[in-house]
Amino acid sequence: MAGFNKFAYENGAVALGYWFITYLNWLLFSSVGIMPMPIWPAAALALIAALYRGWLVAVGIAVGVVLADSVTLGVSLNLAASVSIMNTLAPILGAVLIKKRISSELKIKSFSDFIVVFLIGCVFVPFVASLGGVGSMLLFGELSTDMALSSIVRWTMAHSLGTLLFALPYLIWAESRRPE
Repeated sequence: MAGFNKFAYENGAVALGYWFITYLNWLLFSSVGIMPMPIWPAAALALIAALYRGWLVAVGIAVGVVLADSVTLGVSLNLAASVSIMNTLAPILGAVLIKKRISSELKIKSFSDFIVVFLIGCVFVPFVASLGGVGSMLLFGELSTDMALSSIVRWTMAHSLGTLLFALPYLIWAESRRPE
């Protein structure tokens, strides 16, 4: 029972964190009239959670995406659930690839390790998430095919900037706090 409680608390914290970060981000950018949001910091939370807890936080990420999209952004529940699939799988797959490169202790030992982590976290994961999100929007008729490519680029850039500005500095800070 204690294991289930930890699982539930972790996933609840990730879901609420994802939603709250998105809500704050929405407040910031909607108040100045910039939509869609050019930075998506919740992508950083998803990647960090996946790096530390692996697939165990998949439920929290998925619920967080649905809350963020349906409650905060007003997206239909069906579309939000569809978008959540790749926005959950992408950071978990990215975490697996990163851990294969730099070990489960998340120690970046060389510049080439940093480059690989950067490419996976800031290019691969956001691109995979954007393909799923834009694909979902096309599937549900929320996006025209002539806007698909520009939407993939904008989605990828927003997730990349969120990861670059929040996840990578966090990983560097966490590494510096680790005892020798």
